[in-house]
Amino acid sequence: NENKKSIFFAGTNEIWHGLYPYKNKKTSPIFKSHLSALKAISKASSKFKEFEIIYKPHPKDKIFHNYKNKIPKNIRIVENEDAITLIKKTDLFITIASSLICDALIYKKPTIILGNFEISNKKISNEVIKKTDLIKFFKLFRLNKLKSNHNNWKQFANYMLIDYLYNISKY
Repeated sequence: NENKKSIFFAGTNEIWHGLYPYKNKKTSPIFKSHLSALKAISKASSKFKEFEIIYKPHPKDKIFHNYKNKIPKNIRIVENEDAITLIKKTDLFITIASSLICDALIYKKPTIILGNFEISNKKISNEVIKKTDLIKFFKLFRLNKLKSNHNNWKQFANYMLIDYLYNISKY
């Protein structure tokens, strides 16, 4: 459907990021779990009938089965589709703290961060500070006015490659 706008929410490993059990308020100060984020996304997006929300849990998320049946019905779950293919096919990328955001930025997709991690506070992505920011960002997205700063992304990626990453290989 040409009128549909697709949103890809990429899950992270909740155990690794301290969301299960919820102990890491630094990574996710607003959402205590993917389920709480999915419920907020579902509620905010319900005002926009042209949106299709796709959720792909992290492949190593060992607790997905605990909340799978509680995910709101307006969110389509995909477990076996390739994440890069989803990024290419969708119009907006959302995550709490997935490194897939780097791929979304490479493909020049607008992005929304729900948590804190390496690219936070660098004016690269749209960042949710409070839950009501989701509606604001979705309104901009509907009008094709939600942008990510790809120039800041390029500068940050170059900094990481040149000044931060080290070659430890003899090749």
